[in-house]
Amino acid sequence: MGVYRGPVTRSLPCTTANMDNYTNPNHQAPPGAPPQYPQGGGGYPQGGQGGYPQQGAGQPGYQTGGYNPADQQQGGYPSQNQGGGQYPPPYEGPAPVMPDRPPLPSLTKITEEEAREAFLRWVSEHCCYGKGVVKDLVFESIQPSPAFHYRLESYTESRTTKWTAVPFAGGNVDGPMNGPAPQAWQILCNSPGPFQNNVQKFEVPHTASVATCHQCRGACLVRCPRCWGRGRTRCTWCHGDGRRQEYNSQTNRHESRRCNSCNGTGQRRCMTCRGHGAVPCPTCKAHGSLKKYLELTVTFHNNVKDEVVERTDLPDQLITKAQGLLCFQEEAVPTVFPVSHFPDQEVNTASKRACDQHAGAFTASRLHRQRHNVRLVPVAECRYSYKGDSHRFFCYGEDRLVWCEDYPASCCWGCSIL
Repeated sequence: MGVYRGPVTRSLPCTTANMDNYTNPNHQAPPGAPPQYPQGGGGYPQGGQGGYPQQGAGQPGYQTGGYNPADQQQGGYPSQNQGGGQYPPPYEGPAPVMPDRPPLPSLTKITEEEAREAFLRWVSEHCCYGKGVVKDLVFESIQPSPAFHYRLESYTESRTTKWTAVPFAGGNVDGPMNGPAPQAWQILCNSPGPFQNNVQKFEVPHTASVATCHQCRGACLVRCPRCWGRGRTRCTWCHGDGRRQEYNSQTNRHESRRCNSCNGTGQRRCMTCRGHGAVPCPTCKAHGSLKKYLELTVTFHNNVKDEVVERTDLPDQLITKAQGLLCFQEEAVPTVFPVSHFPDQEVNTASKRACDQHAGAFTASRLHRQRHNVRLVPVAECRYSYKGDSHRFFCYGEDRLVWCEDYPASCCWGCSIL
């Protein structure tokens, strides 16, 4: 839960270790660091109280009870009709340093025995595939081809505000009379942990006020939506006629009789309002008043970017789900350096492309930290002959998964096409 400690003249830390003092007008960004946001209010929109939208009396049906913050100005909020806003954070962080990177592990090869066993296991998962192919096939070649799965994760925090209203049943109201509202990034908020998605909502201090409910206008009751205030509804047994057609077994004829459900009136008491014609107001929960305040939404999100470097016909999405050998992993605050030490230049290019994409994708969010890793996934293109025909399948991953397009015995003897 966010905690506000009174008016401040500097930005307060906003969670996550390794990042303090977001705003510093005398600070110069280190070489290579992301560009600083404009100073003056910590990079927030000018002309308002902390850059928040103004609460006014411009919305129809809202009447301020006692205290009207629009009359006091309090730094001048924009109107409620303009909604909320999203605020870019100020940035101050250490200069990134290129870390030492370990050598790469060697590639594991898939043998004929492993390929045949994996192929048999894959066939067993399909009820209409015959197993005779696996027993009688003759391998022609097993061509290994390493696949690299690169993943970049960027842990960001974004903050947005909007005006909201909740039923008010009495109690203290923290309004503009208690002081100016803090800026969006001055409110303390605890992160759930690195790279964990989370959404938290807070009431911005000194922005609340009490107003009469715009739906019931303080009456606490509204017209019943079922009977429209009449207190009675049409009888469902006689459909409002007051009489029903019933079969007389003695005369073998249908006779018209008075409806016993509504006693011939054609109407019954409304079960929604119990005949009163009004129900408690759903907006204010029958309290007659609403508490309006600026709500701050803090979103922690782990943004993931996958890149696959693979040179066979195997679909790339299969590589991301297969088990592989972790050959490289790195985490840094706030950004990581692209991979540049791989012998396969395509991996370096994929890492550079992903880092550049994330570098310009979160201009309205605060980047807390990044991490990336490269997994080495073994892939083998297995060619075999069966009854004089040549076929192939792919065996991939440390868990030895199989992908096959044209299995020669795809329909067993128990299947028939009518």
